[in-house]
Amino acid sequence: MDCIMLKKTLLALSISAISLTASGLAQATDGTINFKASISASSCTVNSVADASSTAGTVDFGTVSNTTFGSAGDATVGTPFSIELVDCAVASAPTITFEGTPVTSSGYTELFDTDISGLGIRIEDADSTGTYYTSGTAAANTGFNALTSTEVTSATGNFNAYLVDYTGSTAYSGNVDTDVTFTINYSDS
Repeated sequence: MDCIMLKKTLLALSISAISLTASGLAQATDGTINFKASISASSCTVNSVADASSTAGTVDFGTVSNTTFGSAGDATVGTPFSIELVDCAVASAPTITFEGTPVTSSGYTELFDTDISGLGIRIEDADSTGTYYTSGTAAANTGFNALTSTEVTSATGNFNAYLVDYTGSTAYSGNVDTDVTFTINYSDS
């Protein structure tokens, strides 16, 4: 009798163990964890724009006489401004893209339209006379060319801005208050 009782107890324990194992297997779930990272040198930071310690600045042409203009192509003297980049560890010199409303008049496609019809803004690489920036087109800047190795981590792009007559009028009056945005394009690999 003891033997039968022992067999029944062992049978009950075996069934319980099988049940626990089966329920444990039934609850097991497979899954995947995906880990990703991109490790790179620090990104370029815009430290100042047009002498303002921020990512936005103002280029002030001051008061301009309308007698400065009269023929298409007449322009103010250049008003200098700069964009300083710091904390850059880049593989090649950055480019800059200016975005604004372009003048569509033939021969003046490098101008950004203003709120005075017939006057546009021309932005030039100050260290490369005659190199103008066109809206939406990435282009080099001589000052940014210093950033061609990870050993040089800051550079200043120097620019000149001009008000340019593209219609040949002297009847201009009013205020110019025009925004042009920029994007610094670079690769850290």
